[in-house]
Formats: sequence, structure tokens, C-alpha cells
Amino acid sequence: MYTTSTATATVPGAAAVKFSFLIPELATFVTGVDALYTLNADIVRDSPVNASGAFVQGGLNGSFSFITTQAITVSGPRFTTHTYAAGSNLLSGVFSEGSIVGNIGSSAGSSFASGLNGGTITFTSDFVDFTGVVNLDRAQSLTAVAPLFGRHAGANNALSSFRAVAGGQFSSDPQPTVNFLAAVPEPESWAMLVIGFGLVGLATRRRTSAAA
Repeated sequence: MYTTSTATATVPGAAAVKFSFLIPELATFVTGVDALYTLNADIVRDSPVNASGAFVQGGLNGSFSFITTQAITVSGPRFTTHTYAAGSNLLSGVFSEGSIVGNIGSSAGSSFASGLNGGTITFTSDFVDFTGVVNLDRAQSLTAVAPLFGRHAGANNALSSFRAVAGGQFSSDPQPTVNFLAAVPEPESWAMLVIGFGLVGLATRRRTSAAA
């Protein structure tokens, strides 16, 4: 299973996509940015198909990456301003025991991977830090499957080759740490700042009254 650079290419290649972070702190800066998506995966075992034609093709092991093709600057009150150059890693990962799910004869299905049911998945990014994040998921829809999902005759239910349009999301729990996010003062520091601002305002009013 792999991405191709065009709708008719037959060799692995990077597909041009739009990438967005849903993390609130980054959504303003990274929404619909141009990126190259690469997926390469191997199926290490055949898929069982039940009487109704439904199948779960497990044993999908591979890697993926989203690399930005444009410079991205994060700035504002909550950030230490930083510019990511084109070629920066938006999100990359390695997974094992992923699956393709669908029905024989259908033009739609899904592909997913997680750390459940014996699977493993790891994420890396130049924009966020996944240290300590253990619950990760990759979920993608597969549409416009052509030819329709099928299997090789006499090949132990192995799926036939197909092309599809993929779209989806990658998630983690808890949320990763956003890089270059300005430090937020501790509650005690906030209290001291509020008191300090109040005293300045009071002193200003007193001086104004005295002058009048």
C-alpha cells in the first residue's frame, strides 16, 4: 500500500495534499497548508472474508510523512516567533498491525492503525512534541476504490490491487506539547502581576488627584 504522485502513477511517490493542525494553538497558522504526503506499507498476512463479503485486512506495517512545501511562521502573544522552512516535518510516523476494512465489491472502505490489539504507532513532528503521549491513532477513509475491492482467486483471500482517494486524521491523547509556545506564568506569578498592575493604577490616580 503506497501513495503515488499522480492519479495514474504505478510506482510509490509523494502525493500533494492540504494539511491542517486541529490543535487550537496551531490551527491559525497551519490550516490547509501545502504538503507532500508519503505512505509506504506492506501487508504481512492475508485477510479473512466472511459470508457477507466483509473483510478486515490486518498485518499492515509501514510509515508515513507529511512534509510542508511552504514556509510557515508561528507568532503572536502566546508564541516565541519562529519560522519553519519548506521541508519541515508536519507529522511523520511508523506503525504496525494496521488494517484495511471494507466489503468485497465495494468502492469505499477505511484504513487505520493504533496502539490497540497488538499494534504499535509512533509520531514525530517539528511543530509538536509527542514525548509521553501514548494513545495515538491513524484513521483514513478510502473512497473511489477502483477496481472495486476484490481478491485473487486461490490466493488465500489476499486483496487484489486497487487505487483509492484517501483522507483522514491523526489523533493523540493527551494533546502533544506545542513547540515555541511562550511560557504561561504560574498562578502565583499571575497574582503578583495583577497586584502590581493594580498598585500602578492606584498610584497614578492618586497623583492625578493630588495635581488637580
